[in-house]
Amino acid sequence: THLVTSVIEHPATAAPCAHLEREGHRITRIPVDRVGRLDLGALREALRDTPPPALFTIMYANSETGTLQPIREIVADIGATTITITHDMSSVRAIADRVAMLHAGKIRWEGPVSEMDATTEPYVTQFIHGSAEGPIETLR
Repeated sequence: THLVTSVIEHPATAAPCAHLEREGHRITRIPVDRVGRLDLGALREALRDTPPPALFTIMYANSETGTLQPIREIVADIGATTITITHDMSSVRAIADRVAMLHAGKIRWEGPVSEMDATTEPYVTQFIHGSAEGPIETLR
């Protein structure tokens, strides 16, 4: 299996990639430029591989440098399908067209980002408004 990631991935992604590499999976790490943006030429080359990579993972915002990756442009350029897993609602609003919110292994709501704030689904409203009240248990 071939996976594509970047040289600046968060350890939560980099460590599993390294583990998979030790198990014999092929990992391509895309370099970045001087400001931390992906080398899109190297990315295009890695994604042209045959068979195509099973997974491409990229962190939208680097919390140490503040660099944002051009996710929408990358998706348009390579014709990919995006799946974003995040807890950061500002990232969701910036890069996603549709969203699925999960809790306890179940999809609680799915739809366009533009409709997210109007839902009355209690899991969604509690999450996007950061409320302690609702079905999601808070750690005490």
